[in-house]
Amino acid sequence: MRRKTIGLLLLALVVVAGVLFVEQNTGGRAAGREAADSPVLRLIVGGGPARVPEPAPPAPGAEAAAPSGGTPTAASAGPAAAPEPPARELRYQVRAGDTLGAITRDHLGSAAKDLVERVARRNSLSDPDNLKPGCQIIIPVERYEEHLTSGRESLRDLSQRFYGAPNRVAALRRVNPDLPDRDDSALEAGRVVWIPR
Repeated sequence: MRRKTIGLLLLALVVVAGVLFVEQNTGGRAAGREAADSPVLRLIVGGGPARVPEPAPPAPGAEAAAPSGGTPTAASAGPAAAPEPPARELRYQVRAGDTLGAITRDHLGSAAKDLVERVARRNSLSDPDNLKPGCQIIIPVERYEEHLTSGRESLRDLSQRFYGAPNRVAALRRVNPDLPDRDDSALEAGRVVWIPR
């Protein structure tokens, strides 16, 4: 009988710890209430259904801290939440005189041989030097680096830092369309700039 009692107490402890964990990680929202109203917890704790107080409604004019799923919204995330990275494939319509190396440099910041070959393979180009004007080229982006600006950097500085040349700003603009017009203006601190690679 004693083993059974110890086993039930351990089970009760595990369930209560689980409920507390869920409540703590969801801020007491839906998942916590469902766990607190569970028949198992009521049976262990005894008595009627356990109640978790409803969260207070948001103040007028303020947005809710988080939706019922528990994921914070941009308004509740404090500093600006990082935007989603741009698409993994960029598209470009070939113009007369374009070369695959120049297109790769303009979109990925470099005309390194491996990058040019990656673009050629993605587009099944048998002769990368013979591009027909008007055709669409897909530039695969292997990854993006997320860079948080310091407030003292300009687009030219970022181009120099990540691509080794200050004139590769076009690659940054293509995937960050909301960047300021001037290449030498300091970007505000805390801004996310995606660096295509």
